[in-house]
Amino acid sequence: MKRLLTLLLAAAMLLCVFTGCAGKEEPAESSAPAEESAPAAVESAPAEESAPEEAPAEGEEAPAEEEAENTYIGLDAAMEQRVSYDLPICTNDEVYTVFETTADSSTAIQTKYPTLWYEMVGLNMEFTSVPNSVASEKLNLTIAAETYYDIMPTSTGGLFATIDVAVEDEVLWDFAPYLEEYMPNYNMLIHSDPQYEANSFSDNGALTNLMQFYHTPYTSDYGPMIRQDMLDGVGLETPVTFDDWDEVLRAVKDEYDLDAAMILSQSGVGRNNYFCAGYGIAGEVGLSPMLNIPLYIENETVYYGAIADAFYDYLKMVSTWYADGIIYQDYYTMTGWSPDNKPIYAGETFVWCDDNRTIDTYQYNLTDKFGDAVVWPVTDPVLEEGSTKVLASSIRVSEGGCYLSTTLLDKDWETFLRCCDYAYSEDSDYLLTYGIEGEGFEFDENGDPQYTELITNNPEGYSMADAKTLYTPISLCGGVLFNEASKIMYSDAYNACGEKWDRSWGEIISMPMDATMNAEESETYSTLITDIATYSGEMITKFIVGEADLDAEWDNYVETVRSLRLDEALACQQAAYDRYIGRG
Repeated sequence: MKRLLTLLLAAAMLLCVFTGCAGKEEPAESSAPAEESAPAAVESAPAEESAPEEAPAEGEEAPAEEEAENTYIGLDAAMEQRVSYDLPICTNDEVYTVFETTADSSTAIQTKYPTLWYEMVGLNMEFTSVPNSVASEKLNLTIAAETYYDIMPTSTGGLFATIDVAVEDEVLWDFAPYLEEYMPNYNMLIHSDPQYEANSFSDNGALTNLMQFYHTPYTSDYGPMIRQDMLDGVGLETPVTFDDWDEVLRAVKDEYDLDAAMILSQSGVGRNNYFCAGYGIAGEVGLSPMLNIPLYIENETVYYGAIADAFYDYLKMVSTWYADGIIYQDYYTMTGWSPDNKPIYAGETFVWCDDNRTIDTYQYNLTDKFGDAVVWPVTDPVLEEGSTKVLASSIRVSEGGCYLSTTLLDKDWETFLRCCDYAYSEDSDYLLTYGIEGEGFEFDENGDPQYTELITNNPEGYSMADAKTLYTPISLCGGVLFNEASKIMYSDAYNACGEKWDRSWGEIISMPMDATMNAEESETYSTLITDIATYSGEMITKFIVGEADLDAEWDNYVETVRSLRLDEALACQQAAYDRYIGRG
């Protein structure tokens, strides 16, 4: 049960969004307990913070210092220095095994070339394909029986207290000592940026998995969208500040007689902290569909946003909107990732949050009923126009890929690593992103890849997205993908989501998902955080809907949260964060 809760908590970190800087009052309120609980953080912080503290406003001095010490060349420069390979690389008869997870649906689009990439490099692969619904069970049995596969799925790491434990148990293989010699491309990429380093290595410096990189970093794929036609109907500009939103929400509610002008998630905060991030904090205490804890980082210290002074201000605003009938009255009953679409499709909603993949679905259904409906993404509000005191959205520059197991040590692992390194070469970039040259794409006169009609107007009737999936080879080793290649597949509204929902410029960050607690910390944290989140979630709902008096009961609420040993829970996360920033 503890292992399951640890997994849920790790998944919850994905939902916490990087945020802007909270005011001076809140660190004074909550920093002391975190510092007392995590002395290691106090020892390591001065080295990180000394430069900006000496001359925070002198932009010329800090860069000069950084240039003298900085050895990170950045992803673009690293890609320019990659080496190429003559194919095939592997010419032996060795067979390498793969534990592969697959979609449960038999109708899911699969590539026509599941083994092409491996055939090109010369690897003989033996795949064991397991449906997602039973993959966790099968993987547990595999590890218990010590019948490992050479390539293990991304979920493997979650079965151990830490990655270092998996290495100590001789399940996962630490191939860090061999990286420079056998994987020069991958070595160049992960050392091009401190964030890549921190995400790649374990706390003990082990390297066990191969990451997926993106040519162009991108931010949130989830955020707020509005009925643009309603906004135009009341003659107002797109709202920027919370005051703007108050004016717009009241105007559209009155003009269109809306019963649910705004829909929030079950937590009372937009998923990924939308409509709360502009206060400079995380505030989403999610209880469904999984546990989400509003942790954020300011001045290298971990805070719990649901007791911040700024969160009181947020609740004051939202509870007023709820009392005035602006917010969907049953918001707290929702349980899924997406909002209740009934009021949306009934034309009773002006703004809601959802995944970018749903924006065209909303557009289609609303246009079918209301011919002039226009669904469009909007930027998260701030307290004052131009403010950067915002909880920043996560910039996805890479994500975890497959793990390598210790069974490779009994095989020709040197050649295997060289083959994997080919996945991170320029030749593989185009193959794994666009497909096969001359089939799915061609280079134009400027040297830019362009999709052929096989993708843009598929003769078998596949959509562009499905055709791209169908004709693009895959590599379980990862690679460097052109994520901008998918823009042609989607509508203008879909493509606008990334820019509109970008909060990467915010001053505050959330707890990085790659900051991992050790076994002892994880056990302590797991025993404490559920009670803390449950109480917070219940009280937040009561404050918003008026069952509890926010002004009269706020101080008691904060004291109760602290009494549930919040400081101890934060100390566990603080220790994990300190190790994380030390990896780079």
